[in-house]
Amino acid sequence: MTPDELAGWHALNAMVNQPATTPCFDCPLAWAEAMRAVGRCNGVPGEPVRLPKVSLGRLASNRLAARRWRARQSRRLGVDPSYAEAVQ
Repeated sequence: MTPDELAGWHALNAMVNQPATTPCFDCPLAWAEAMRAVGRCNGVPGEPVRLPKVSLGRLASNRLAARRWRARQSRRLGVDPSYAEAVQ
């Protein structure tokens, strides 16, 4: 990318709901090949975004919260809470 293209990408990327971390994430393969041919590509097209790892404690906490939510919903709807546990 030229500096102008990169500035344009940053401006448009700032307007989207879930912005990409690098221009490579948005890059189609054909564009990458064309840019490699002129020596302006140094990345991997479609490079995945690295998400933070979720700890086991966080997973257990989410499961507990989901179990409590199902129990509340079953009480609210008048369903036997043991049925909500069996369905999960």
